[in-house]
Amino acid sequence: MGYKKISKALKKKILKEVEETKEVTSVAKKYGVDPSSIFKWKKYGIEPKRREYTREFRKQVIKEKVVKKLHVQECGAIYGVPGYLVRFWEDELVEEVKEEGAAVHCGWGPKEILTENGKVRGIVLKKCVSVKDETGRFNPQFDENETMTVECEHVYLSIGQSILWGLSLIHI
Repeated sequence: MGYKKISKALKKKILKEVEETKEVTSVAKKYGVDPSSIFKWKKYGIEPKRREYTREFRKQVIKEKVVKKLHVQECGAIYGVPGYLVRFWEDELVEEVKEEGAAVHCGWGPKEILTENGKVRGIVLKKCVSVKDETGRFNPQFDENETMTVECEHVYLSIGQSILWGLSLIHI
């Protein structure tokens, strides 16, 4: 049937006729609307309700996406939010972090944590060249020759990553 804009007055007329005749399908056919639209109007009302998303809610959605490694559509489905909004909020939060003076370097993975006298002095990162293998599974591949060193006093390991103790990656 396709999308067509229906005035509030026509929606009221359709709902009234459905109430009187108790026939959704025939009324929908008569006015050229999808019967599911009529059910939505009955359940949620004629006016679409605009949801206001608080900053805390947006952060919770993005946190869930990152922690559970969800696609934007999956995360949106969990919270009843369109996927494009999840992507927008993610970009919005990155911009907020940048405004606060933090550097964001996407596409890099840890190679080595630099220490001096038992204290962290920096981290060496290696360039990520691909995130998934040919089967589509998560399997990041790195270019060991392209590195970046970031000086720092603290390194926080992200949720969702694990440490293999005993590797030369961690020098404590």
